[in-house]
Amino acid sequence: MSVTSETQPTPTWFPNTAAPDDLQEAFLQAHSAVQWLARLVNSFCVPASDASHLHMVWRADEPAIVTGEFAPDTVAELRLPQMVLQFIEGGERTDHEVHLDEMSPAQIEAWTLIELLHRGIDRDAYSKTLPYDVSHLLAGDAHDYHVEGQEQAHQDMTDWLTQANVILGAASQDAADRGWVETSGLKFAPETFSLFVRLHRDGTHPSVSNYLELGFCAGTTSDTEPHFYCTLARDADRKSLSTADIIRQRLTQDDVVSFFAVSSQADHLEAQ
Repeated sequence: MSVTSETQPTPTWFPNTAAPDDLQEAFLQAHSAVQWLARLVNSFCVPASDASHLHMVWRADEPAIVTGEFAPDTVAELRLPQMVLQFIEGGERTDHEVHLDEMSPAQIEAWTLIELLHRGIDRDAYSKTLPYDVSHLLAGDAHDYHVEGQEQAHQDMTDWLTQANVILGAASQDAADRGWVETSGLKFAPETFSLFVRLHRDGTHPSVSNYLELGFCAGTTSDTEPHFYCTLARDADRKSLSTADIIRQRLTQDDVVSFFAVSSQADHLEAQ
């Protein structure tokens, strides 16, 4: 989809410092890193058939991706752009954080098991298995995480997430003005490294076929670039707008909000 703005000045809101390949690599590194949070949740929480038990929250003020509770009063976070994992107990960060730069998966797993031991959480219940494919992400001890030397790319990645938070909030407000309700709140899905909101006409919990999802995704196997997207729950296809297109077309934030076209999508949903 091509979106243009004829009246707005040259936009400066979008991150556009790092080389595209470096930005893509930063997203891949963070996408891989957040799976360590997902493994904690999947190991110790009751699974949901739609994998919603894995949904996390985005804290824009940190910024960080944070799990729900997987043990009493215990969550874990991935802080960006530094790429730091840390447990949080009773709302307070614990003493032992781990900076992922130059860390291997085996070292991160060892740190995780030690943190579980310190908290009396059953390490035998911990599993790296997830209910989705992660073969395209970093795995094996031959692939360390790298932040040093790529700080700008990681900062740009974090800035895109921060901007997505703002844009999704604006799009949700536009939907609310038209009688739609944000039923999910802003969530983070580790499977696709996506920030998303779900909108439902009645304001009740959306069913499998009657909600709109607006989001920002690090990339999928079919749409590899970071992109904003809009989809109807029952549709296999979805509209997308890549960060590369935003930069190339020099779109404004309002242009991106307009891309979601919540009103027309809602009319389409109600007509079915």
